[in-house]
Amino acid sequence: MLAVLGHSTQDHVAFQVRTGMLSGAVWFFREIGWFELHGRKVSGPWGQARFFTSDLDSPVVQLTELSGGSDSLVMTENHLAVHFSRATPEEAAKAILAWATYACAGEDASIEKANPEGTKWFVYLPALFTFAIEIV
Repeated sequence: MLAVLGHSTQDHVAFQVRTGMLSGAVWFFREIGWFELHGRKVSGPWGQARFFTSDLDSPVVQLTELSGGSDSLVMTENHLAVHFSRATPEEAAKAILAWATYACAGEDASIEKANPEGTKWFVYLPALFTFAIEIV
């Protein structure tokens, strides 16, 4: 879920991960129960990419870390919508924020209500990602 953040193809959506943070991003997606598609893992002199899905019928997310990428990447308007069946969006957002602190990825991390009803929340983990996680 690349050189261009938010780039999409027919079979997956791609997101860029901050330089040096791919292992933390992989840990995050494993922690929330997503599966890594090991057969699609690629690497080269340009960097590396890992692929994840929440289940076999869901879209694939590509996480790409470019070698020599900039540490000064800015947060974008892109976001990845995620649903947790065992928690409200607010509970899930708070749990992700707690995980980020535990995983030493909590620098400048924050959560924000995305709508007045509180049925959607944004989680920002700028130490890992330049995109937001939208909890729905």
